[in-house]
Amino acid sequence: MRHNNIAVKANEVGNKVLDPIVKSVTSIVQVGKYVAKPKGYSLRQYLPKDVETYFSYTGSLTTPPCTEGVTWIWFTETMKVSPHQVNILHEITDEYGHKVESNFRGTQPLNGRSVYLINSA
Repeated sequence: MRHNNIAVKANEVGNKVLDPIVKSVTSIVQVGKYVAKPKGYSLRQYLPKDVETYFSYTGSLTTPPCTEGVTWIWFTETMKVSPHQVNILHEITDEYGHKVESNFRGTQPLNGRSVYLINSA
């Protein structure tokens, strides 16, 4: 299993590319709700310009049972988001009606793992 990740960094301006998603989220904060894919939507627009430079390591899923065998890819470039965009995304709820304010697991010991910096450019 492979997970690609983009770290986010807060700034006041935010990210206009995220606006269609943030706008749609207000309609789908509850489980089972959905909206149509925005016109011209492409996952590529959310990736950093440099997808050739990233960190990679083998780890586990972030949610129980935290299954091992996941190859994690962390791009070195960050995505800018505004506090307003983050606040809207924090309104999403899970199947129990609890806000999904975080979906990460705390830093874990390396346990002999290696973290690689890949630069294919």
